[in-house]
Amino acid sequence: MCVCVLFCEWRNTCRAAMAIPYAGVNRLLKDASTPWLQKIQLAKFAWISPKCFLPNREQVLIDWSINSIVNASKFSIPDNAIPALWQFLQDVLQSKQLQSMGSRLERLSIRPSLFPVLISSLEPHHKYEEQAIGCCLHLLDYASLGTVITGQLDNQVKFLSAVLNLLISYLKADDGRTCSKLNSLVQKAFESFASLQRQQPNPRKILTIIFAKLLQPSLMLHYTITSLSPITDALYTDTLTCIQDLIANGLFNRDLVDGHIKYLRLSVGEFNTDKQKEVKLLHEAIIALWKNISGKVWHQKEDDCSSSYIAGMPVLFSAFLSIQQYPKDVSFALFCKLCHIMGIMPLEVKSKPNTETEDIEGGDCQPMEEEKDSREGYRGNWSVCLLPLSKLLDVVSEKQIYEVATDNMEGKVQFAWLVHLVNELMSNADSSSMSWFNCLHKILDMNHLLLEDKLPQILKEALYCSAKASPEKNEQLLKLRDSFLEKLLGVYTKLRQFDKVVAALLEASMISTTSQRLGYPQHFADSFSESVQLLPPGLTLTIWKQFHHAFSQTYLPQLDQTSSTISSPSPSKKRKKVKEIAKEVNIEPLSRTFHLYLRSMRLVDASLTAPLLKRVEVVMNEMKGDILELLLDTSRKSKLSESQVHCTLLLCHVWGELYLMLSQHTNYGNPSADRTEKCALWNITDSLWLDSLPDWSSLSELFCDKENIVQLQISLVIQQIRALILHSKVDSVQQSLTNMTLEVCNKVTDMEPGSSRNLLPILLEHLPILLPYLPSQHLAKLISLLCEILVSRCSLSDKQLLEEGPGEDAVMYRVCEQFVSSEFCMESRRLQTALVHCVLNKLSEVTRSASSFSPQERDFIQRLSQVESSDSCEDDDVSRRLEDVAMDFNRLLSDRSAAKKKVRSVGLKTLTSLYGTLKIFQFLPLHHLLPSNVARCMLGLLFVDLTIGYKPPKKSQDILEFGKTLLLCRQVEAAILKGIGKVEFLHSIDALIIATEITKLFLQADNQMFQKSTTQTEQSSGDLNDVTEELLTYWLKRVMHMTNQEAAASDYCIMVESRLSELVKHLTKSKNPNDLLTQSIPLLTTCTTLLNAILAGNRGSLISQTSESVEDRIPGIINALSAVMKYVECSRKSPRLFHHMTKVATGLVKFALRFTKISFETSAESSKDDSDAMETNVSVVTVTAKQWRNLINLLLSEISYYFTSADDKSCPMIGCCLTFMQTSSIFIGRHCSVSTSGMDTSSMWLALISLMGTRDEWTEEMRNEFQTTFERIVGTMDMVQLQMSLSDLLKDTAPSKDDDASHKNLRGALLAWQLLPSSIESEESQGALAEVTPKLIHNLMSVLLDAVQDWTTGGAIALSVLRAVTSIIEHGESLVLPDDAMYAQHFCVLIPVTMVTDAEFPLVFNTLCQILRHLLIGYPRTVMTSLASYFACLQNLLKTVMQRGQQRPGTSDRLSDHDLYMCAENMERLLTMIATYKEDVNKLAVFLVADYIAELQKGTLLPLFKKTLVTGVYNLLDVADERAIDFLNANMPLNLREIFKTFYNDFQKYYRYSGKV
Repeated sequence: MCVCVLFCEWRNTCRAAMAIPYAGVNRLLKDASTPWLQKIQLAKFAWISPKCFLPNREQVLIDWSINSIVNASKFSIPDNAIPALWQFLQDVLQSKQLQSMGSRLERLSIRPSLFPVLISSLEPHHKYEEQAIGCCLHLLDYASLGTVITGQLDNQVKFLSAVLNLLISYLKADDGRTCSKLNSLVQKAFESFASLQRQQPNPRKILTIIFAKLLQPSLMLHYTITSLSPITDALYTDTLTCIQDLIANGLFNRDLVDGHIKYLRLSVGEFNTDKQKEVKLLHEAIIALWKNISGKVWHQKEDDCSSSYIAGMPVLFSAFLSIQQYPKDVSFALFCKLCHIMGIMPLEVKSKPNTETEDIEGGDCQPMEEEKDSREGYRGNWSVCLLPLSKLLDVVSEKQIYEVATDNMEGKVQFAWLVHLVNELMSNADSSSMSWFNCLHKILDMNHLLLEDKLPQILKEALYCSAKASPEKNEQLLKLRDSFLEKLLGVYTKLRQFDKVVAALLEASMISTTSQRLGYPQHFADSFSESVQLLPPGLTLTIWKQFHHAFSQTYLPQLDQTSSTISSPSPSKKRKKVKEIAKEVNIEPLSRTFHLYLRSMRLVDASLTAPLLKRVEVVMNEMKGDILELLLDTSRKSKLSESQVHCTLLLCHVWGELYLMLSQHTNYGNPSADRTEKCALWNITDSLWLDSLPDWSSLSELFCDKENIVQLQISLVIQQIRALILHSKVDSVQQSLTNMTLEVCNKVTDMEPGSSRNLLPILLEHLPILLPYLPSQHLAKLISLLCEILVSRCSLSDKQLLEEGPGEDAVMYRVCEQFVSSEFCMESRRLQTALVHCVLNKLSEVTRSASSFSPQERDFIQRLSQVESSDSCEDDDVSRRLEDVAMDFNRLLSDRSAAKKKVRSVGLKTLTSLYGTLKIFQFLPLHHLLPSNVARCMLGLLFVDLTIGYKPPKKSQDILEFGKTLLLCRQVEAAILKGIGKVEFLHSIDALIIATEITKLFLQADNQMFQKSTTQTEQSSGDLNDVTEELLTYWLKRVMHMTNQEAAASDYCIMVESRLSELVKHLTKSKNPNDLLTQSIPLLTTCTTLLNAILAGNRGSLISQTSESVEDRIPGIINALSAVMKYVECSRKSPRLFHHMTKVATGLVKFALRFTKISFETSAESSKDDSDAMETNVSVVTVTAKQWRNLINLLLSEISYYFTSADDKSCPMIGCCLTFMQTSSIFIGRHCSVSTSGMDTSSMWLALISLMGTRDEWTEEMRNEFQTTFERIVGTMDMVQLQMSLSDLLKDTAPSKDDDASHKNLRGALLAWQLLPSSIESEESQGALAEVTPKLIHNLMSVLLDAVQDWTTGGAIALSVLRAVTSIIEHGESLVLPDDAMYAQHFCVLIPVTMVTDAEFPLVFNTLCQILRHLLIGYPRTVMTSLASYFACLQNLLKTVMQRGQQRPGTSDRLSDHDLYMCAENMERLLTMIATYKEDVNKLAVFLVADYIAELQKGTLLPLFKKTLVTGVYNLLDVADERAIDFLNANMPLNLREIFKTFYNDFQKYYRYSGKV
């Protein structure tokens, strides 16, 4: 509590005490009759009041409070007064009055009697512990007052132990109490103890005190903190550091180093023979230390104490290594000692390199003599010790304590111990523990030989899991396991000893228990494949033979033995015996491993030479004869299990793949001549194409209902087809190929839905080979199955997809999706025709099943689906039938428009089915379809579009699905229309009817979606609006190009005009025009599309060539839109509405430009007979210019307001506004004079600046748009307006304040200065810009100085400043005078390039290079007069880019090679340019060369970077003066002189021209 609070409290509660004479304060405090609360208030007053003249007041009051607290029971102080006494003492200790005493503070003291009270109050759950913590915290702030705690070593030890135990109780309780104050007290206690410890002359005494009294609470606190969550653990990082420092400075002090070394180097049973008393006492203290630690670890009654000591072993080890760099053997001895204390290892192990079992058992984990009494017959708990052991191994690996070379020289003592540790690890293997994998990983980093004998068991634990219960492992554990296995495979691959890993895998695969199963994680399979691909050919074949040996020596004899023992009396007994055999002989693990190896190896590379190919033939024949034939022969003699059949087929398939690969890419194999005859009648049950293998019909019939077996059978048949195509004449085996293809297709399509879906990917993968032999009927069945999968997945809602998750159906969906989107599907006309036909059939099925479709509609879609497309692009019959269908579609639309029947709404189920079917269109190659397929798809889509739009749902819950389906349909339509471009199709279709129907349904559908407005419907409505605009644009443009459509076009215009008139009427009466306008966005879109379609047609097609009725409609539409634009202010709160209002305004201005221009042309070319018409046109132009002036100014003010009031705007919105500005600028330039009333282009200027300030960075496309807009705006300004605008822009170019508005103005101004120099063309405008340039450079300098203070927040501003300077300097003396231009050098020096991130560095560096290059090009004489400053800039850039171009092995935080190359190329160009001024730079060039040499010494440059950069340095060295080079060589340091000598020799040898070629 602060002083003012104390005073207020005293004033409010104890005004009666004011009457007491100040001289009697001491007497009243000692008077027993005075109430204690009144005494406390009186003491507070006496402390803070300057009117209280009490001799030695501070000491008196402190002594009184301490005496009262200590003797509370003696004085019979009431319980409610004791907390007030504590609080008074705490307030006194933290008061400002005490802090301001200065030197007088040293005279104050605290009574020693307070210390026992403090210690007792710091016990857990004491009622005064909070007050005691506060008092102790402030006591330690003062050296004189803190002596009550720090004055004696015993007191300090008791105090530190008490606060440690208190913090432990706080953390364990986790009852919400804050520990921050107590944690600060603990840290201060550690600091005070460390200070007192340094003053002690006897380090042995400190050693004894720490391990006897402080080590246990310290380790328990460390254990408690590390058991917390990572976020909470981070709050106590400093406390953990204090604990390690205490242990390091107390137990392993530098004065104790020799004692620890001697102790750790003693072997078991050896004694210390040193007779010096101090050395002997130190040795005994160290023995007592480790005996104490061992006793705590093995104290069975205190589990928390034991766990904390075990968890603290890494802390002890790290503290030991942090004091002194010990010899490796001493550090390793301590590591062994700690493992021995934990009970996981013996103290010593026989130094034998082998790891036989008897040697391991001989090294029993027995304790030393002094520890046997407490640990006899007890082994360590590995579940507790794994994590500390992992951390210990981390330290051993990090400090490189174990070295392979040293260990080998010393007789492999450490190696034998570590081997024993690995044996213990594997005896207590726990593959569900991350620490176990981490231990193995660290041991592998030390020496792979340590794990070599245990590789089978390691792989078994890592790859096998329980078949009954396999607990889900967390992601971090799986990641650590995969990392270890990847490192293991990588090590043995680099050592060319991968055969040992394979041998271990083979040994691990011999486990045949049914309770375990071998599983290859995907990451392990990928790493295994990568390692196999890196093997040399010889080792590849050697490992292949390892698998042959494992089969022939282990599994095949067992199969043969079990098959010979089968008795045949009873079929039932025989079947029972087969089941037993399947359990006894499990070849699945070995087969899977063999299959993974064969699939991964690069067999073609291993067969490039004749000797290697011969070895491959031998191995292939051995596999066929010794494995496959025996397995197939066994299948004839006995019934195999499902697993054995699967493995047999798997090996046959992989052998066949290798055979095909070798026969295709090498000279392997000699196909027999009679293969064609043998293959003529093969089918699914006899499909093995390997001639020399026995008949396997019986094997293929086994388990034919099992999915995995059928998959391999199908793969084998497809393999046979590939072999026939490769080795036979296709014409002679055409029937066999067709039969086998039909068998495969029937097998896939006739199975159950779940099974067929899993077989489909195999067929789709090989469909490019099978398609020529697949009849159309079977292809249709296959495509129908594919479409069913796509439709079933697409029809699910987002919630259903989320609940289902990434299951098998999702995988199958992705497979089908990738197939439909593949290049093969794009190029195969037959396949795409089948897809289109299937989709149309699906649409026909949906319409037939839904009652909301009329019979005429069902008949139409059925006729469309029956139109067969042809592969020929010029099939007249197909075109004629499609035109007939199109005519039927026209009649269907006309009849529906004429009819006034009530229609039934489309149901939710129908909408869902339609959505799933239409989704397939998105996967089709729409841009690669045949013209007939395009027409069929377009007719089907138009039917769905105009049918469901005509029958919208009435239920609110169906609106979202309706909008989603309609949007998808129109998106596919737009994609098809984009693909066909300007080519027209379906000439019989009535484009105007379609445009009219789309418009009507569009307005109706969007209106309904707006009424049921939600977040999703608003997004869907916006997307629907955009895609409908594309469709209307196409169909209306097509109408404009058609003849004899005047009446129909007039009806369309009348419809639009009437809708607009109704909107204007409603707006005049509406109280909330914003909602009305938002609801009318489709109408505004339709009007914009109509105007654009008219403009895109032939010039004047609807103005001078159409009928009078159409011409009369256009002014009405224009006037109605102009009236709507008066409400543009209502769009401020709706970005979507503002976007469309801007598009309407742009269309109006474009139309005004075209209309006015045509009127002038007509009046100029007309004859005297048409003079009246000319005068009318001129009057119309005058009125039009006045009309548009108000419109332009109104929208410009809204644009300025819109981009000033908000921060982030979308690019479509900005692009729309820029288009309006560009169009308005053209209109102003053509039809408005400078003195036109009300036309101020400066508002457009301000709107553009506000727009550019909304972002820090723009794309190149947007910058070009800004450039174009600036050119047109500046072109419409007079000099007065331009000068005023430049003056305002100059004011905005100043260091921004903290508010967002000033920051936005600065961003816009900086971008404007980048674009303005290139936007001004006239000499007068350039002169106006040149007048403000000096002031501009000064302002830019101020902005840069402010921005570089913090590059994180000001980096974007600094980069914009550099770009602006580059743009100005680029134009030379026409804009900037030489004296002002030289200030640009300061910009290069001010940039803190070292703080620039790697992502920004290329842009910043290249911009700086451009500034210096423009200075050298535009102001060469001025640069040469200030060459020293210019060279300083060059030196800064050269050093910076070379630092970024250094090689950083093992790190990814560097620039990309392309960025580095561009930076080096720009630097080289700059150096080459400056080198062309030989006479000026010949004496200074050597300084840049010296900088280059100095940077070379700091790191190795990337090769390509150095090759590019060194050319510029060679150019400088070429123009340098010879004397300067000699001077440089003489004054270089010795370490740089050798580098320069090599560099100069390369220059003389490869670069300098010697006169010879």
